[in-house]
Amino acid sequence: MKNCWAYVQTFKAFALAATSYQYLGNFALFNVIDMYRMQLGWHDYQLSSAKELGAYQEELVEATQLLFDKSPEALSMISARQAQTVVGGKLALRSLYVIAVKKIKGIFKVSKSNIR
Repeated sequence: MKNCWAYVQTFKAFALAATSYQYLGNFALFNVIDMYRMQLGWHDYQLSSAKELGAYQEELVEATQLLFDKSPEALSMISARQAQTVVGGKLALRSLYVIAVKKIKGIFKVSKSNIR
């Protein structure tokens, strides 16, 4: 599956969901927006360049126009990016230490069982 195709299909689905469920109020709309914001942040939807979407311009314009006409706030909110999770150095080192200890113990268990 190409990332640009997946992005376009998901953006179209977002446009339909945002405009279809807005009658449920802001709580529902914000949940729809956050769900699609998260999904579009996944690796499968990342593009190295916006020009990859050129072949899908007509579909994107249609979805964008629907959002612009019926839920313009959703159009601006979908582009808001989530904050990146930062792991502290101490936690990262401790996690690596725990993994290393487990691997070393596993190696010694295998070695002992081979001796007998």
